[in-house]
Amino acid sequence: MLNCGFYESDITPSLGCNMPGYFHRRPAKEVLDKLAARALVANDGKNVIAVAAVDHIGLSRETVNAAKARVRELAGIEPENVLIGCSHIHQGGPYAGDELKQDKDYAEFVINRIADTIVLASQRLKPAELYFGDGKLEGYSFCRIYNMEGGGLQTNPFGMNTKSSISEKHRTVLGPYRDIDKSVHVVDIRVNGKTAGVLVNFTCHCDVVGSETAVSADFPGELRRCIKEKYGQDTAVLYLQGPCGNINHIDAFHVEETKHSTRYLEMGRALAEEAMRIMAQAAPAENTDVRAAGEDVDIPLKIPSGEQVAWAEKTIAAVKEDLKSLCEFDHDQVDLFFAKKIRDEYKRQEKSRKIFLQAIQIGELCIYASPGELFSEYGDEIIAGSPFKRKWVAAYSNDQVGYIVAPDCMVPGVYEARQTIFPPEGGAMMNKELLRLGNTLI
Repeated sequence: MLNCGFYESDITPSLGCNMPGYFHRRPAKEVLDKLAARALVANDGKNVIAVAAVDHIGLSRETVNAAKARVRELAGIEPENVLIGCSHIHQGGPYAGDELKQDKDYAEFVINRIADTIVLASQRLKPAELYFGDGKLEGYSFCRIYNMEGGGLQTNPFGMNTKSSISEKHRTVLGPYRDIDKSVHVVDIRVNGKTAGVLVNFTCHCDVVGSETAVSADFPGELRRCIKEKYGQDTAVLYLQGPCGNINHIDAFHVEETKHSTRYLEMGRALAEEAMRIMAQAAPAENTDVRAAGEDVDIPLKIPSGEQVAWAEKTIAAVKEDLKSLCEFDHDQVDLFFAKKIRDEYKRQEKSRKIFLQAIQIGELCIYASPGELFSEYGDEIIAGSPFKRKWVAAYSNDQVGYIVAPDCMVPGVYEARQTIFPPEGGAMMNKELLRLGNTLI
């Protein structure tokens, strides 16, 4: 018999915190909706697994490991059986790995809150039934890399994410360079016939609010509010982010309609409506086994070219107080950000990085957990290669390692290609290992 427990904890940061994302400081001045860590613990009598969904841009490996160690100490759940996934909100608490926006007190707070949420969920186990369903949400997620007139690719050609988008903003946008998966996946977990917890998997960057000053859980926050309104305030709603490295909410051909102040609310409500439609038609699980597999895998790091290093040194030398200059946003500062990144990559001793990859089975579902901002191609590959009846990809899980870029997009004009720390073959190497881990659960 399967037993499941849920718990939810508030992790809303204090006003004045430096919200993550972008290239400048954004101190929080208001709270649109509270942030939380939510946990599911499932025990089938042989194995115990835990899934935590956290309103955060991405947690470092150090933070995750500390939380998992506390869980093992207090609840006896092994670290490889614990998945800690982030929604990748840009309106949340500080990211410990960001030198400009560090907040060690908040990092320690989040470690304890996540761990305690899992432990408290483990103390609330009750006999449960699983129901699975799938659907689709059109009109709210779009590939953000486009084919451009005259050749080449461009990230967000309607915006100002890179210098090239300014100099080339008058070029014609031909269309997205690939189609994307717009699936919505749901697990409805019922106790005594009533929905006690819901897991939702969808794929879109959580950067819809777009406020300079407001803390918010973005569209997953509204998704949860709507589901709780129907099924009860005690219902735990865990949102697991999909491979959204090249996906956001803005359609370059309809910018005003898809990028405005209430878009995150519209999107959350639409996603909730689809999730609840799926729940109403969900099918009971064919089995209720739970198990997990996780391993560290060595992935090579990208090595900057001599030309890139020379450019970086010249750019940094032109600024006297480089860190302070990043406090205000302009495109010279973006160049400075990437120049410092290239310098650090060139000076580091490590030639590879250990990446923790994980597969979690819940009944007929396998959740493939990656720490990266995966391009959608990699998600498609995992779905196609998995032998499980149901398969999800949970990005931003157990670490935050940045963009995992498809080889065809490692070109000028693609913002994510400037950001990634991995060579073009890195993503394929990770996927191979993820699929292998999933196969060990069969």
